[in-house]
Amino acid sequence: MEALERQVLELEALLAVYPREDNHGLLLTEEEQAALLLAREVVDAASSSGSGGRGPAPPHPQPQPHAAGADLDALPLLSGTVRPPDLQWAGQPVALRFVLPRRYPLACGPAPLLRPANGPAEGGGGRNEGVERGTGGPPGQQQRQQLPPADSFAAATAPAVAGVHHCAQLAVECSAPRHVHQALGAAVRAVAELEAAAGGGECLLLALEALREAVAEAGTCVQRGVGAEAAAAAACCGESAPDRPACALSDGAAGVADGCSGISGDGTPNGSGEGGGGSGLLCVLVWLHHLKSLTKRKLLVQWARELDLAGAVKPGFPGVVVVEGAAPDVREFLARMRALSWQVCVCVCVCW
Repeated sequence: MEALERQVLELEALLAVYPREDNHGLLLTEEEQAALLLAREVVDAASSSGSGGRGPAPPHPQPQPHAAGADLDALPLLSGTVRPPDLQWAGQPVALRFVLPRRYPLACGPAPLLRPANGPAEGGGGRNEGVERGTGGPPGQQQRQQLPPADSFAAATAPAVAGVHHCAQLAVECSAPRHVHQALGAAVRAVAELEAAAGGGECLLLALEALREAVAEAGTCVQRGVGAEAAAAAACCGESAPDRPACALSDGAAGVADGCSGISGDGTPNGSGEGGGGSGLLCVLVWLHHLKSLTKRKLLVQWARELDLAGAVKPGFPGVVVVEGAAPDVREFLARMRALSWQVCVCVCVCW
């Protein structure tokens, strides 16, 4: 019941931030609206029975007779689409499609059976509908692709961790080129996976913020004349391209990640240590043109904890990241940083 209540509260907060206006805001089909109303009725009924009938009546509609004794596993999954009014690619809207698993956003635990919001339970013999999302295409032509049902979609996209069934299932709908569309989808899924791996937590507003940042970064690279393949990498979590000097790590950072010894900002060895490819200690300072993305900052802190590294992160203009620890772990940290997009990145390291 806690998970359902938190889902309802999150969607109501989302509706307050993105009210439906014309074809923008939080968009729910009739089935999705009915599922949300039923979930609210069930939560209110549970709350009323738990309080013993004391206190004022809730402001929401009175629950139906079947709501108080509803089987939570029989309820449809909550889902919907958020289309921010000011989020566009090439003049066309960009939207976030979501499906919330049964135990989202709780901490990891036993994985229950998942059922799509508009399909029968597994084994019911009926048609199991999936979720639709945009697949990208020429500007102005919104394409949609049928995704697998919610249970198989979670298994295919979420990380192989215990919280796979707690991770919100997110997909991006837009008319951007396919490679940009895939990069935008990776950006929002990274947020959901990060929250699930951190022990659970609401992620829809964070995912929308990450989507907005990824669209802005992709648009900036396109405006600077970067090639199509580089633009996909610049959107989020792509590989660095050789013809993308403004959005790639410097040669120095690449050299450190590959196991070189001391590297200066211009990519040449600084001679401040030897044995950089060994297992000694390594201290690295990374200077960034800017570090504003909350998603990136969370990732850097999470990676440092995973790799048992000490250090600090300074957001803003410029951004500075300092890490220290075992050389292999530091190089792994830098390799992960290299997978993200950066406007300018200069790395200086000392090995001992």
